[in-house]
Amino acid sequence: MAIALRTSKLRFGPRVFVPPPPPPPSVDATIIIDPVNGNDAYTYDQVTGDPSIYRWATLGRAVWGVSVRPQNDADLALTSEQAAKPGDVVLVHSGIHNYSVPWTGQLLYKTANSGTESAPITFIASGTVALTHSGGGGLRAVIGAYNNDYIIWVGFSINTASFYFVGDKGPCLMEASTGSAVERIAVSGTDRSVEGSDNWSGVRMQMASACAARDCSIHGFRRGGSHAYGVITYDSQDCIIENNDIYDCEGGVILKGQQSRLQTDNVIRRNHLHGLSYAGVVLFGASAGSVYQNLITDVDRFGIFMLTYNDFGVAGVSEFMVANNTLVRIDAQGANSGAAFAFKTGTSVPTEFFGNQFPNNIVYLCPTVVRSIDGMIPTSEFSDGVSLLWRHNNYFGYTTVASIPLGNLDFVSWQSLGQDSHAVETLISDPQFNASSSLGAKLSAGSPAIDAGLDVLNLRGAGTSGPVNMGCYALINQSDEIGPRLS
Repeated sequence: MAIALRTSKLRFGPRVFVPPPPPPPSVDATIIIDPVNGNDAYTYDQVTGDPSIYRWATLGRAVWGVSVRPQNDADLALTSEQAAKPGDVVLVHSGIHNYSVPWTGQLLYKTANSGTESAPITFIASGTVALTHSGGGGLRAVIGAYNNDYIIWVGFSINTASFYFVGDKGPCLMEASTGSAVERIAVSGTDRSVEGSDNWSGVRMQMASACAARDCSIHGFRRGGSHAYGVITYDSQDCIIENNDIYDCEGGVILKGQQSRLQTDNVIRRNHLHGLSYAGVVLFGASAGSVYQNLITDVDRFGIFMLTYNDFGVAGVSEFMVANNTLVRIDAQGANSGAAFAFKTGTSVPTEFFGNQFPNNIVYLCPTVVRSIDGMIPTSEFSDGVSLLWRHNNYFGYTTVASIPLGNLDFVSWQSLGQDSHAVETLISDPQFNASSSLGAKLSAGSPAIDAGLDVLNLRGAGTSGPVNMGCYALINQSDEIGPRLS
C-alpha cells in the first residue's frame, strides 16, 4: 500500500506534564520539609510528634538524618536514628531545593534507612519541587534507592543540567533494591554526546526486584547513538514500567542484558513513547515478560526491537507477550531500514527466540511491519508457530509485511508461514483512529479493530478467550489510561 498515507497526521506530539499535588499534609504527612519555616536542629521525635509546629528545613535532613550528606554511605548508619523511618511520609514544600555541598558518589539522596513492604518510606512533593545541586563533585544519581528497600519518591522535578553527572547512570536509580518506586517524576535530560557517557537514562533499575517507574514524564536523554533511554533495566525481576510519557530521547525503554542473574517477569505497559531516534522498546537478553498497551509513535528506526546474545550462559529472548500495542509511523526517518517489530542476534553465537507472541497490535503507516536485521535468524523461527507468533493484528499503510531471510514478503506470503491467519479484512483495513480523541489513537465507532482481537491478557476481565479491541485502547469504552495518570 502507498506510504503516501503518511501525510495523514494524528495528534501524537509531546505534552506539558505537571505533577499533581499530593494529599493535604494533615492527612498523610508524618514529616514536613519547609525551607522557609523549618529548622534542621529539631529532633526526629519533635518533627514526627507535631509536624504542624516542628518541621525540618532541608530534604537531606529527612533522608540522611543530618543536613550535610556523609561522604561515605557506610556513615549513614551513624545518623539513621534521626532520619525518616519505615512508615514515614515526608511531605516536601514547593520550591527549589538545592544542595550546595560538594559530593561525589552513587546516589545523592540515599536514605539512611529502608522501609518495609507494609511500611515504606515515602517522599512526596507538594506542588512543584525542583531538586538541584550547586556544590560540585560528581554523582551518578539523585533520587531513588541504592542498597535500600521500599523507598518511594513522588512528584519531584529534576533537570539534569542542574547536576554534574559522571558514569553511565542518571537522575533516578533503583539498584540492589526491592519494592522501591519513582512516581510522577518530571525528568528533563541533556545530550551527553561530547562526554560519551554510555547508558544514559532518566530511570535506571539494576539488580532491582518488584520496583516501579510510573506516571513519569521523561525527555531529552541523548548521547549521539542508541544508548540513551527513558528507562533502562539490568538484572532486574518483577519490575513494572507503566503509564510514562517518554519523548525526545534516543530510546524509550530497554531491558538490557542479564549480567549476573536472569532478567525475568518485567512488565512494560500503557506508556506513551514518541519522538524517538532509535527505538520505542528494546528487549535485550530477557525472558518471561510482557509489553502491552503502549502507544509508540514517530520513531526513526524500530518500534519494538528484540536482540539475543550469549553472555553469562544466557541466550535468547523468550516467552514475551507483546500485545495490544499501537505503533504509528515507525521508521519515521524514511530510510526504509526500520520496522514496527525488529529482530537481531547480538553475537555470532547461534541464539534463539522462543515462545514470543504478538497478538492484537495495530501497525499504522510503517513501511515494514517485521524485519530481521542481520539475516542470521533461521526462517524456521518465523514459521514454527512457537518461536515468534503473530495473530489478530491490524496492519495498514505498509510497503512490506516482513523482510526476513526468506525474502521480502507480502501479506499472502506472510500468512503462508502460519502468521496472522485470521480474517484478511480485519488485518489490512484502516483502523480508523478518532483523531479528536485523547492522543488521537482511540478507535472510531466503525473501526474494524473493535472487538477484533483475542483478549489473551484478560484486559476486560471476562477471560482470555473473549474479544478485545486491537491496539492500546482495549476496553469496551476505550477508557484505558495511556501515559501519565494525572489524578
